[in-house]
Amino acid sequence: MPDGFHGSREEWERMESPLREIDESLEVFARAHHMAIARNYHAWPSRRLKWGEDIYRLIEISLEDERETTFNFWICAWRDGRRRRYWKNAYLKEGAPFPEIKDELQKLLQEGRETLEAWHKRDLRSSTRDR
Repeated sequence: MPDGFHGSREEWERMESPLREIDESLEVFARAHHMAIARNYHAWPSRRLKWGEDIYRLIEISLEDERETTFNFWICAWRDGRRRRYWKNAYLKEGAPFPEIKDELQKLLQEGRETLEAWHKRDLRSSTRDR
């Protein structure tokens, strides 16, 4: 993910507009499953659904390529241990045209949630050296 967006307002509108098309569906899904929603993480077009306590779980839909307007549908689970972070992640869609994500949104959300719920502490691997 680039370090934030540095273009014009019109460019931002073009890049974020597909995500606004699915905001209502994401809100309904998040409410039904007790998830928090965040928008435009690090000033980049994205939507994140997060839940969990001991293990945090995240579904993220983010702009992958601003010229091609392709998106990623990514899932991640993590927990912090003694000076280390343990995590696991997967792409359900990578570099996909947005209509593909929009058309499969409910299936992707359900698959992402079920996959993340199936991951346990023993499935997570260290992602960093000692902090």
